[in-house]
Amino acid sequence: MRAALRLILLMQTLEAFAYYTLGNVLTLHLTSIYGVSDTAAGVHFGIRSALTTVYATLFGPVIDWFGPFRMLPIAFALAAIGRAIFAQVDSLSLALAAIYLPMAAGHGLTNAAFIICIKRITSSSTSPNRPPDAPWGFALQYCALVLGIAICGPTIDIVTARWAPAPPYRALAFLSAVCSVLGLGASLVLLPIAPPSPKMMHSRGGAATAAEAVQVALEAFAELRRTACTARFVRYTAFSIAILPGHSVLRNLDGGLFPKFMLRTFGPAVPKGSIYAINPLLDLLAVPLLSQRLAHVEHFPLVRLGLSIAAAAPLLLVALPATLATVVAFVLMLTAGDALYNPRLSAYAMDVAPLGKEGAFAGLSAAVAFLAELPAGLLGGWLLDRHCSAASYDALGPHGCDARSLFGSLGAFALLTPLALWATPWLLREPLGDGPLAHAHTRGAPIGDDGCEASGFELAGACDEVVCGGASPVAEESQRLTGQDG
Repeated sequence: MRAALRLILLMQTLEAFAYYTLGNVLTLHLTSIYGVSDTAAGVHFGIRSALTTVYATLFGPVIDWFGPFRMLPIAFALAAIGRAIFAQVDSLSLALAAIYLPMAAGHGLTNAAFIICIKRITSSSTSPNRPPDAPWGFALQYCALVLGIAICGPTIDIVTARWAPAPPYRALAFLSAVCSVLGLGASLVLLPIAPPSPKMMHSRGGAATAAEAVQVALEAFAELRRTACTARFVRYTAFSIAILPGHSVLRNLDGGLFPKFMLRTFGPAVPKGSIYAINPLLDLLAVPLLSQRLAHVEHFPLVRLGLSIAAAAPLLLVALPATLATVVAFVLMLTAGDALYNPRLSAYAMDVAPLGKEGAFAGLSAAVAFLAELPAGLLGGWLLDRHCSAASYDALGPHGCDARSLFGSLGAFALLTPLALWATPWLLREPLGDGPLAHAHTRGAPIGDDGCEASGFELAGACDEVVCGGASPVAEESQRLTGQDG
């Protein structure tokens, strides 16, 4: 499985470079090329991010049934088409169509598939005496992610200098499309060596007729309902919504208000990409070390601590004047929190999700978080229009950008996350452990008569938490598989 893992990590790096390169220049491109206001550009930035969750929701059961490895070529093809269109068109409508449809769908599918692929690979390659979903596997994925982000920062500065005084955004979009094509090639190489998914191992040859295809679709939607009818799903959805304010600080560094703030405060020659790259470069050094040293610590406490640090980072630019030194200090503090919480989010999600239903579980919870994602995405554009607008910059230069109000408002919003995580952990935290017993259900433990006791699912609280009628989805799946094997 080492070759499969290497290919997944390569694809993660390519997709991260493509997505975050475009994310860093998206609002700048919309404003400078199409004349879109800061608030409207923030709207488009937020919708783009939120739509990835919608596509993950719509196709979550398909990923579970079809297999995450077989979905990756489709996802990369969609992303390549969308980014190539975005790089070429002069029409705002066509550019937005490329953003909202193939680009968002491709990225949403790759995100969902990558996480499940990592779980499949680590589950099939670890010994029975250790948890298959060890944080180390997800730490490697996160390192691949931040490597792609680290490369994109200096690349943006180099391409900007090369294309000056013309805007470099089309060239960067085309470069992103090339990375998607390379990812498509890697995903095709991966197919012959990928481990089978639980759905494919238990299928009876797939849907051979239209009637069977319809039946499969109906079963997929029924599975969504069964998954949504558990207290486990409700808790994880509440957790997903609660972390959005704190996570919005990093999202605004990735391409919300940070690029425009840097240009309007320090001028067009500021190395904004290189300063941004401090975050992923330090992550590359810190995440492997922290993953090894803190492997015994449960996911939720680390996520809570990391998000608390990240949410407080904007307050540095409230307490101190905005200089390059204080901006670097802000990035360093944000990175400290980021390195603690971000690698654990995927591991926590896969621990909570029942085996074989990861796509449906993660997709449904992301769909509910959609309404909360939009305000987080809109925040950067609205704050720029209010405290650091293009008109103020044109009239007053850097003095027209009120950094204290800008980052004070961002920090006030972000602090809602630590408030929720520290005040109400009993509402948001799944009652499971991170030790080997918590993963008994993924190691092929025997299934009991009710589908729970002997499988280890009861340790994660998945069998007795149905909240809207019907049987537990885990118990139903266990009984179905037991009947098939019998």
